[in-house]
Amino acid sequence: MGSHVSDNDPEVIEKAKERHLKGKTKSHFPEEAPGWDEALASDSEAVVKAERSNPKSIKEMQDQTVECLHDEMEEESDKVGKSSEPNS
Repeated sequence: MGSHVSDNDPEVIEKAKERHLKGKTKSHFPEEAPGWDEALASDSEAVVKAERSNPKSIKEMQDQTVECLHDEMEEESDKVGKSSEPNS
């Protein structure tokens, strides 16, 4: 495990940075830290953020996780669709 959530992968960091600069960062902690991106955080920052966040019910956490995963899947499928389109 790396010292950062991104495992110091330059591609992951660059993608997260681009999302953030475009204002498309979807924070896992929207109430406490809008725009906070876990991919740009160190492991210890992510742990502290999770520990200090407002406790939610299991159902709320599950729903939030499913929503985040769906957003990530949509983002990936959009990238795949764009890369397979013929150049005009």
